[in-house]
Amino acid sequence: MIQRGIGQCNNKATLLLALCKAVGIQAKVHHGYIKTEVLRGIFPGYTFAFFPKKGSHSWIEVEIDGGWKKIDSYINDKAFFTAAKAENERRGWDIGFSLACPDGKCDCEFNIDEETFVQMGAVVEEHGIWDDPSEFMVTDKYLKMSPIHMFFLKLMVGGANNKIEEMRKRHSEEYT
Repeated sequence: MIQRGIGQCNNKATLLLALCKAVGIQAKVHHGYIKTEVLRGIFPGYTFAFFPKKGSHSWIEVEIDGGWKKIDSYINDKAFFTAAKAENERRGWDIGFSLACPDGKCDCEFNIDEETFVQMGAVVEEHGIWDDPSEFMVTDKYLKMSPIHMFFLKLMVGGANNKIEEMRKRHSEEYT
């Protein structure tokens, strides 16, 4: 993930957990299910007929001043977040392009005073907090993709990553 510079929520949550612990910040991973609809617009619409309606999702909780804060704002960089939010608004969507903003509000900025989210609006079930993600991933709550789903995902992920890069580039051109 680090070498390729890409990843999804479970990869990024595991990486952020390790980075926080490496510098002495208390952190835990929170697991649950998320609507796969959050990825519409990134993947072609027909794919959702073949994929499950929900998938495993992870986000981080960090201890700040004796209290725990949930964050998922690290999932999208600002250029992609801004482009995705604009595209959702243009289409009249509150969920898609990796964002879930059911109240119209979500933010990719890390703000220690507020819990900011980009995907929490699509979480449909929570499975608790884990110190070690690998312990959760061996439970029956972790939704593993079938081999056929993995095959098709691998075929489509390049196109999805290209779409994200195009959105970042278009955003950069519009705001420079």
